[in-house]
Amino acid sequence: MPCFSHPNKLLIDHLNNVKEIGLKVFDSKSNLNFQIDRNEIREALALTLQFHDFGKATSFFQNYLRCAVSGEEATIIRELTYHSKISAALTAYQVYKAIKDEKNRKLLSIVSFIAVSKHHGNLDCLDKMLVIGKEGWRILEKQWNNIDFSTFQIEKPDFEAIKIFISKFFLDAAKIKKDLDLFFLTNLFFSILTYSDKSEVIFGKSNYSEMPDNIENLVTTYKREKFKSSKATKLNETREELYNICGDFFSSKRTENIFSINIPTGSGKTLTVINAALKILSHDNSVKRIIYALPFTSIIDQASEIIDTILSTSNLKPNEILTIHHHLAEIQEMEDENISIVGDKAQFIVENWDKPFILTTFWQLFYSIISNKNSQLRKFNNIADSIIILDEIQTVPYKYWELINKLLTKAAETLNCKIILLTATMPLLFLEEKNEITPVIEINKRKSCFSEFSRYTLKTINNLEDISMENFKEVAFSEIEKNPDKNFLFVFNTIKTSLLFFDEIRKRFTDNELIYLSTNILPIERRRKIEQIKNSSKRKIVVSTQLIEAGVDIDMDIVFRDFAPLDSIIQTAGRCNRNNRHTEGSVYIFKIKNNKGQNDCNYIYRGITLDSTQELFQGQKEVEESQLFDFINKYYKKISRKKSDDESLKILECMSELDYEQLIKNFQLIDEEQPSTLVFVEKDENAKKVWKKLEEITENENKDEFIKIKRELFDYILSIKTKKNENFLTKLTEEIKGIKILRHEKIDDFYDNESGLISKKIKEENNDISLFY
Repeated sequence: MPCFSHPNKLLIDHLNNVKEIGLKVFDSKSNLNFQIDRNEIREALALTLQFHDFGKATSFFQNYLRCAVSGEEATIIRELTYHSKISAALTAYQVYKAIKDEKNRKLLSIVSFIAVSKHHGNLDCLDKMLVIGKEGWRILEKQWNNIDFSTFQIEKPDFEAIKIFISKFFLDAAKIKKDLDLFFLTNLFFSILTYSDKSEVIFGKSNYSEMPDNIENLVTTYKREKFKSSKATKLNETREELYNICGDFFSSKRTENIFSINIPTGSGKTLTVINAALKILSHDNSVKRIIYALPFTSIIDQASEIIDTILSTSNLKPNEILTIHHHLAEIQEMEDENISIVGDKAQFIVENWDKPFILTTFWQLFYSIISNKNSQLRKFNNIADSIIILDEIQTVPYKYWELINKLLTKAAETLNCKIILLTATMPLLFLEEKNEITPVIEINKRKSCFSEFSRYTLKTINNLEDISMENFKEVAFSEIEKNPDKNFLFVFNTIKTSLLFFDEIRKRFTDNELIYLSTNILPIERRRKIEQIKNSSKRKIVVSTQLIEAGVDIDMDIVFRDFAPLDSIIQTAGRCNRNNRHTEGSVYIFKIKNNKGQNDCNYIYRGITLDSTQELFQGQKEVEESQLFDFINKYYKKISRKKSDDESLKILECMSELDYEQLIKNFQLIDEEQPSTLVFVEKDENAKKVWKKLEEITENENKDEFIKIKRELFDYILSIKTKKNENFLTKLTEEIKGIKILRHEKIDDFYDNESGLISKKIKEENNDISLFY
C-alpha cells in the first residue's frame, strides 16, 4: 500500500522533492565557511532532508492521515502517529555511518537529529532536545517494527542497535565543542529543512528570484531624473560628494566584510547606501541579496517608496524584486505535529526572503538568528550571501553592543555577509583602531563633512533642570509668538504629554496649520500629514513623538525636543533647517516633569545614555551642528566606559550551548517592535472595501489575492500593546487571522482624525495611557 506524506502526495515523492530543493538551496551558497568540510556538511544535510519524514511510513500515521482527510474520527493512540522523533533517530544513525571524520560525524549527527526532531516545532535547550524517555523508547519500538523499510531502499537496522547508538550519541553530545560555529550550523540545517519542507508542500519547488543584470547605476539613473531641476547649493554639492565617495569605494571588489558610513542627517544617506550596496552586488558575484534593515516599522514606508521609484525609473518591477517584511506582515500560523496547516494560501504574509531585495526591521533580522521559533529561523539560510544594511544602527541598545559585534562578525565569516552600518551618530559597536570595521569615508573627511553642516544650534532650556508643563507652555508660546513666520516642531517622549500639549496649541493658535503626528495615527493618515507638512504654504506647528526622529523627511525652522539620549536628540535635530534654507535654525532641549513628579524621559529611556547626555551638556548651553562629530564621539566613549557586557555574554553563552529556550528569554531587542495586537480601523468607505476583500480572501484561502491588497490593508492597521489596553481590545470581538477590527460605527468613540486612536473613552479607562511609546 502506498505511503503518503500529505493528502494526495506520496511520501517518497515528498522526501525526494524536499531533498532536491534543500540541496539546491545549499549549493547556491558556495561561500559558506564552517570549520567542517563542505562535502561532509552537504552529505549530512542530504540525509537530513531525505529522512526527515521517514516516520510517516507507519500504518499509524497513514490511518491518521486518511481519517483527517475523510473527516472520520481516528482511534489510534496519538503518540504512535508522531513521526519527528523516529525520523530523527534514523537520520542521526545514517549521518553517523556516512561521515568519515570521527569528530565531524558526532557533531553533524547532533545537528541533524535536532533539525529533524524539531522541524514541526520550535527549538529548545539542548538537554531537552536530546532525550528520549522510557515511554518514548516504547513508542519508537512499536513504530520501528511497523515500517516497511523497502520504501526507502535501505536495510532495516536492528532496533536495539539504534537504541544503543542514540543513547551513546546523547552522551557524546556533552563532550563536543560548543561555539558560535555550531550554533550557526544548527540554524542553517534547521532553516534549510523547514524552508524546503514548507516550500515543497506549498509550491512544489523553491521560490528564489535573482537580482536582474545591469543594476550598478540604478540609483544614479533615478537621481538624474528626480533631481534634474535641483539648484546647485552647497548642501547639494556635499550630498553629491558623499554619494560619489561611497560609490567609488565599492566600485571594485572589497576583501573586508564590515563597513561604516557615518554622515550627517539630511546628507542623502538612503540613496548613498543603496547605491553602495548595488555596487557591491555588481562587483562581487558571491553576494546575491540586499537586506535593508531599519529599527522601526513606522519608517519603512518612506524607504519602500524610494526603492520602488528607483526600480521603476529603470523599468524594473518592484513587486518582482522587493519584499517588505515586518511584524505587521506576519500573521500567526498553526502547525500540527502530523499535518502542516499551511494551505498555500492561508498563510497571508509568510515571507522567506526569497527575493533579491529585502526591506525589513532590526526585529525581524536579529530574530531570524537569535530565536528558537520555526517561523523566524526558516529564513536564516537567506541571510547567507547577503549585503546587510543596518540603518540607524545607534538604536541598538548598548547592552547588546558586544552581542551584535560577535554576531555580525560570525555572520560575515561563516555566511559570507557584507555588512554596512549607517548613521549620523555611529556607536562604538566595532572599533576602527582594532580593525573590526572599515570606514567608507576616512576620518578627516568625516570631520570636515560634519563641520560644513551648520544648519542649527542645540540650546538648553532652564539648564536642563526640570520644567512643568505650565512653565514650558509659557516658553514655547512666547517663541511661537515672537517668530510668526517660522515653522515649529515639538517632540515629546510620551503620547499622553504630546496630546496634552497639542490640545493647548489648538486652543491658542487657531490660525495656523496645526498637525499632530504619532504612531496612534493610521499609516495612511500619517503619510497625508507628512505631505501636508511638506507642501502647505501656511505657517505650521507640528506636535509629535519620537516617530519623527528618523526617516521622516520634513524641514522645520525651530524644534523643541524633550530630553532624550544624545543620538535621539540629534536625529530629531535633523528635521531642523534640514535643507539649509536660511542662516541657522534652533533646537531647544528641555526636561518635562509631569503632574506625577516624574520626568517623561524616564518612561522611555534608561540608565547611562541619559546620564552621559546630561554630563555632556553640563556647563554647555549651546552646541553648533559643526561641533557634533567630536560631541558624539565623547558621548559614545562615556557609554562604552560605563556599560556592562553581562547581558550580551549571557546570550552568547546560550547560543554556544544551543540553549534556545534561555536564548529567547534573555534576548529582548526593541520593546516597541515586539509584535502586539493588530487593529484594523474601518475609518472610511475604502477601509470597508479592504476589510470585505480580506474576508473573501480568507474564506477562499487565496494568498495571491491577499498580496494585491496587502499595502491597502496595512494602511488601516495600528499595532497596540496588548497588556496596557486589554479593556479597549476586549470591545473589539471581531477578528480575522489575528487582526481585530474597530468597526466604522465605533469610530467616533475611539478614533479622532486629528489625534488618532486616543479618545475620552480610552483615556477614562486608562489614565496613564501610552499605547505605543
